[in-house]
Amino acid sequence: MRHVLSMAALLAALLLTPAALSGAASQWLRISTPNFELLTDAGAKKGLEAIARLEEIRSVFGFSAPPPRVFVFASEADRKMFDLHEFKPGSFLGTPERNYILLRDANERIVYHEYTHFVFARTHGPLPAWFAEGVAEFYSALGRPISGHIARLTAEGWLPMSIWLGGGGGPARFYAQSWAFIHMLYTSRSYRDQLPNLMKRLEEGAPAAGAFADAFGKPLADALNEARVMAGRSSITLTIKGPLPVPQISALSDTTATIALADLSLDLNRYDHAFELYSELARDRPEDPAAATGLGALALRRGDYAEARRLLRRAIELGSREARTHYEYAMLVRESKGPPSEVIESLRKAVELAPDFSDAKYLLDHAELDRKQRETTTAVRASKPPVTVPKSWNNPEGDSRLDAVLEQVDCLGAQARLWVNANGKRYGLAVREPGKIPIRNTGGVTFEFGCGRQKPRRIGIEYRAKPDAAAGTIGDVTALEFH
Repeated sequence: MRHVLSMAALLAALLLTPAALSGAASQWLRISTPNFELLTDAGAKKGLEAIARLEEIRSVFGFSAPPPRVFVFASEADRKMFDLHEFKPGSFLGTPERNYILLRDANERIVYHEYTHFVFARTHGPLPAWFAEGVAEFYSALGRPISGHIARLTAEGWLPMSIWLGGGGGPARFYAQSWAFIHMLYTSRSYRDQLPNLMKRLEEGAPAAGAFADAFGKPLADALNEARVMAGRSSITLTIKGPLPVPQISALSDTTATIALADLSLDLNRYDHAFELYSELARDRPEDPAAATGLGALALRRGDYAEARRLLRRAIELGSREARTHYEYAMLVRESKGPPSEVIESLRKAVELAPDFSDAKYLLDHAELDRKQRETTTAVRASKPPVTVPKSWNNPEGDSRLDAVLEQVDCLGAQARLWVNANGKRYGLAVREPGKIPIRNTGGVTFEFGCGRQKPRRIGIEYRAKPDAAAGTIGDVTALEFH
């Protein structure tokens, strides 16, 4: 049934778009359904096969979410740039801006595997690699035994538990053993019913052995021995539900393809490649706002806020229709204490372009309220004589705000310390009670803190000035706002 549905979708698309399909394989194409956007230079046939596979596995999960952007690469240069090779034919990458699935080809199991990562990233907290990869492999075969994994484990043996839990032993054996263990958990009723409890404990950061014992009441080592005996002996059938949507296909211009690759490079922190592509676009299409937007985003990433503001203003002047461009520009104007009217104007435009942009609406409401309060306060003050406030009324600690780039989080038991960079200078800030710090973030993105170096992210910090020379901090954090 799966192949009949897929072929029907492929044939329908072929009939709809004969012109687009006549191009060479190097022509970039956009293939889309209500659930996916796929860009490829690998030709229409491979792109249509990939999007059919994506629709198949989506129907298994019945999952609805903002569609990921999918790339299927034919170019070896692009494959190398985005770390796709013979032993890593696909990857799922979640970023604050967008979710991506990157593929070398339309292989069924690879597509199913990466989409499973996407679903679990959207529906669960962080899970250890042995669980995440085991689940992805389980769904890649739709619950059926994977003969290659069974053969490998038979020939090479099972990894010691400590090595396996740590992700060692080589990718092939690690994936095979992770699949065999998860396959047993999903296909055995005695384990399957308690899987949500195991995932909950793992998401909370519990060690694997403790989480397993809490969920199932038995040692993980015993279950691993059981999986060694049971490997591939049971299965369940995960059903693809039709009919599948018919994809739409169109050719991409060179400019649009360059923008898509530049945006991907930016989101994946390939800053040099992103700069090269945006600069090329700026030279070839100086009237296109996408170049200024991308270069402005790069300036933001390196903490050059003045240049970012200039470039985003340039993008707006060129007619940018990207809500986030107007939003980021508003934030830069606000943070540099620019005209409130300019902040409000840009936020209004962001909301006009994206009515469901909740953070822009939230900040617009507050900006307009602040303006009304300032106008009222000014009018009241003008009607009253000046009042002298005694110095004893002043808050000796003071309330401050710092807009910077988050670089590192030090975990200090029940407390934490943030290291941020503002205009080239590094500051430390204490987080006394992490669970009580209000966090405002953008675009519905969930931010998860791990200890150590962080992916650079622009952040607004409200803090109580309270220098601590021993800790190297300038104050205590009272609120955080991610942009």
